[in-house]
Amino acid sequence: MESIVRNNFQVTRSAVMDCSMGSESTSLNALINSPCLQGKTVTRLPSKYGLKDFIMSKYSKTEEVDGPFFILDLETVVSLMNKWTQSLPNIRPFYAVKCNPDPALLSVVAALGANFDCASKDEIEAVLKLKVAPDRIIFANTCKAVSHIRYAASVGVNLTTFDSIEEVKKIGRWHPACTLLLRIKPPNDDGARWSLGTKFGATEKEVVPLLQAAQAADSQWQVFLSMWGVVS
Repeated sequence: MESIVRNNFQVTRSAVMDCSMGSESTSLNALINSPCLQGKTVTRLPSKYGLKDFIMSKYSKTEEVDGPFFILDLETVVSLMNKWTQSLPNIRPFYAVKCNPDPALLSVVAALGANFDCASKDEIEAVLKLKVAPDRIIFANTCKAVSHIRYAASVGVNLTTFDSIEEVKKIGRWHPACTLLLRIKPPNDDGARWSLGTKFGATEKEVVPLLQAAQAADSQWQVFLSMWGVVS
């Protein structure tokens, strides 16, 4: 994978939480030269040079590309993280690894201070390989394999989701030290642009029985409510 940046882009110090930046405003060079991109190919583009121009110049004179390729625009990633930290300075996002598990992208997202939403053992392993602390990972899967629960316990990933009594029993047996997030299925709203809440989550009638089940399984358990990634 090739990463590209633009010459005129600046990264604010607040966005680069985990890279060792010493000034209030740091150029993108600091991110490029940080450990998160070591060993990665990074191409710096002139401001007037677009992504399409770059792709055409790189591949038009070569033989037919035999497979798909991926180009990461660091400017876009950093810009989005900047917007997040400026708008929600006290809330750190959890990036869903399933969206794009490319190691270079995960490295940049980690360096910019995001946490991670992992749905499997493989995704947890991929994030831990980046030297990300396990307390920055949520095991966001409401129907986990026992082997994956045991793995999470062994590496110190102690935050996970549930929406069924069966899952409470599994977690209670194999990872009793885990903090639980009860995933809630919000009611469908006719005005919603995308109805994405029908697959997982507890209905309004299921919430109290599930909280009672969690308390009965372990009175010391910490249980929180989760709705679309927002913890309260």
